[in-house]
Amino acid sequence: MATKTEKDPYAFEDSVDNKLIETDDSCQDAASDLEVELGAPGGESLQQEQLLDSIGEAQRALDRFLGNQFESARAMMEPLAETSMYHSLGCSTICYMQASMTLEQPDIQRAVLATKRALRVCQRYRRPRNGLAMAAPLLLRLADFTDEQCHAELCYAELLLEKAVLTFAQDESLIAFVRAA
Repeated sequence: MATKTEKDPYAFEDSVDNKLIETDDSCQDAASDLEVELGAPGGESLQQEQLLDSIGEAQRALDRFLGNQFESARAMMEPLAETSMYHSLGCSTICYMQASMTLEQPDIQRAVLATKRALRVCQRYRRPRNGLAMAAPLLLRLADFTDEQCHAELCYAELLLEKAVLTFAQDESLIAFVRAA
């Protein structure tokens, strides 16, 4: 059985051979990159700290989910799912993965509702767009976005992908075909 080490929570020690197994975790790398920028001047420091806290809590909830603690993971994300984009994304992703694994209509419906809610939450954090920016997205410069707006754009894109897959999963005939295979 593998256990997490005290030095690095993303490195595991194999109890059979007692050797260190390091995992490649791109989420951890992204969080590390954000930690470097925490010293930003002004009010952005508090905003980035809250963003990091949300990312960390979403990561812990995902760890619980992957450890078969489904309800516990969702319970971690639910309280702030209406206001925090990462809590909302985490809750939506947990519901999405559960629906993808069970292919049961109640789970799919719950995932669709969670995804719609998360899209609304992320929309509040996205950069406001005028008509010209909507017509020519290439005119937007990434440098003009705040960290929070960049995160909101990425979360929004991920949620659109989840919503697209769930749209197919809602079709009863497609689910019956997949189950038969």
